[in-house]
Amino acid sequence: MPTPLRILHLEDSPRDAKLIQASLEAEGLDCDVVHVKNREQFEAAVAGGPFDVILSDYSIPHYNGFSALDFARRKAPDVPFILLSGTLGEELAVESLKTGATDYILKGRLNRLGPAVLRAVREAQERGEKRRAEEELRATDQVLRHLLAHSPTVIYGLKVESGEGVPNVVSENIMQVLGFSVEEALRKEWWEEQLHPDDRARAIDSISETLTRTGSRAEYRIRHKDGSYRWVEDHRRLIRDSSNRPKEIVGVWADITERKKLDEHLRQGQKMEAIGQLAGGIAHDFNNILTCIMGYAELAGMEANADEAVREDLQEVLKASQRAKELVLQILAFSRQQEQERKPINVQPVVKEALKLLRASLPSTIEIEADIDADVPAILADGTQIHQIIMNLATNAGHAMSGRPGQLGIKLSTIPVDADVACTHPDLRVGRYVRLSVSDTGCGMDQATLQRIFEPFFTTKAPGEGTGLGLSVVHGIMKTHDGAITVQSEPDKGTTFHLFFPAHKGGTTEIVQQASTIPQGNGQRILFVDDEPPLSSLGKKMLERAGYVVTAQTSSLEALAEFRKEPGKYDLVITDLTMPRLTGENLACELLKVRPDLPIILVTGFGGSITRAKAQALGVRELLLKPTTAQSLAEAAHRALAPAKSR
Repeated sequence: MPTPLRILHLEDSPRDAKLIQASLEAEGLDCDVVHVKNREQFEAAVAGGPFDVILSDYSIPHYNGFSALDFARRKAPDVPFILLSGTLGEELAVESLKTGATDYILKGRLNRLGPAVLRAVREAQERGEKRRAEEELRATDQVLRHLLAHSPTVIYGLKVESGEGVPNVVSENIMQVLGFSVEEALRKEWWEEQLHPDDRARAIDSISETLTRTGSRAEYRIRHKDGSYRWVEDHRRLIRDSSNRPKEIVGVWADITERKKLDEHLRQGQKMEAIGQLAGGIAHDFNNILTCIMGYAELAGMEANADEAVREDLQEVLKASQRAKELVLQILAFSRQQEQERKPINVQPVVKEALKLLRASLPSTIEIEADIDADVPAILADGTQIHQIIMNLATNAGHAMSGRPGQLGIKLSTIPVDADVACTHPDLRVGRYVRLSVSDTGCGMDQATLQRIFEPFFTTKAPGEGTGLGLSVVHGIMKTHDGAITVQSEPDKGTTFHLFFPAHKGGTTEIVQQASTIPQGNGQRILFVDDEPPLSSLGKKMLERAGYVVTAQTSSLEALAEFRKEPGKYDLVITDLTMPRLTGENLACELLKVRPDLPIILVTGFGGSITRAKAQALGVRELLLKPTTAQSLAEAAHRALAPAKSR
């Protein structure tokens, strides 16, 4: 109750005005009465307000109580209005109440005035509090409706009938989350109809669990109206009646589709990392074996007395070894342990070169459609590996369309990636990308196949038609190029791969083809170190055929001791990287301490922790990858021994 009460009193009689004020004071009311005598003063006071109560005489010259009531209802509708009169009849009294007056008081019964004023003020306060509560409730309701309309979480209720949950309520945002209207979602059969076939039994069992427990949680796929499936996380609580019987199930669906995709990317990355570590170790030993096979086959084929039949057989050995070498390179590319020479290059020539090979190798029933944007920026890449990516994807596409006409599409374009796009893939960052797209109209893939396509040795091809490493290699190459790869496919609707390469801001480097002739030495002395005797002996023979004088060692420690005896004896040292007790890297450091100008070549079965940049920082002239051949070994020696100006 406000104190003092502000009361506006319209009364043309000063005597009656004093009488009414005295009556209010006699009731003990603390009030501040503003007395007005005519229409002008009254309407000005109402407009200026505010007042807690309006009192008005019925009979005012050139004005009356009903006119005052009408004005007050329009200008101050929430202020109680009490009509006062000395002669107001019953009909006029009733009419005043109908018109909006709070009460009417006869001047002959002013003892009712005080209680009437207090009651009117109290009721006005209650109405105001109720109105404010209703406004707050409406505002809260609007906020909740807004939140639900834009929330990925759907609220639903199931009424328990005969041990089953029957839908009886669902939030309106189901339209935004799953594309269905509330009316469609409240059909009894709707929920089961939308469940993914592989998840139906588990989802239904989880409802039964809720009826026997306080609550439950489940994850399953539910079909969107557009036909795709969304992963939802379903949390439910059971509500019981006063007799402790199941009454209703209240639950929420949270759309976790994007989280599931990110989890799958993480699991895939961890799996690839583990297999990659294993692959790297295998590749090291396998490359040593291949070096022996290829090297001794080459040497045998160089023998002057070898007949033609033997030479042909050895060529077949070399062909098979070359295929094995390529397989190891694919394993290393997949495991991201292959040494790369990434340079700023234009992708267009690489794509066009691959297209020439594809047109010659794919069946004539497959039409190739190329859309190459000439203005795409350069990328920082290994041109050979980009070529390998295109050939792997196009070969797979050709296999998917085998036996029937089809179209192979290759598109090269520039695409900006903003924050919204970047958050859809963990390997994408905000920036400008060159996007290479390879699509086909082949058989497509189902979801189960899509989840495994980047696993090494997983293949849908028949035995003998492929190793299952193609897409694993593509995945590994994209990782090493700081790029991303996405795939879209459906059975009988074809497949599209999108590869994203970060755009490079600098210039480009031309790719120079190396000569294929074997250069000859001129008696330079070489110290060759490899802890495996067959490889040490093979390296010695290869280099001696190329015109060098070679000392071979199988112990890095003995090689170091030999060198320290006569530091000026050797023109070049070629050493394996992975050796016991003293690695090739540490051996190189010790040799350079004795003779800083000494040319050194490191040979490795796989990159591991050493890179060309790191090797050069140590002072090593070159890093050579196994399996080595007579040509690659002689070329490396020739480059290392060349004068500084010609290197």
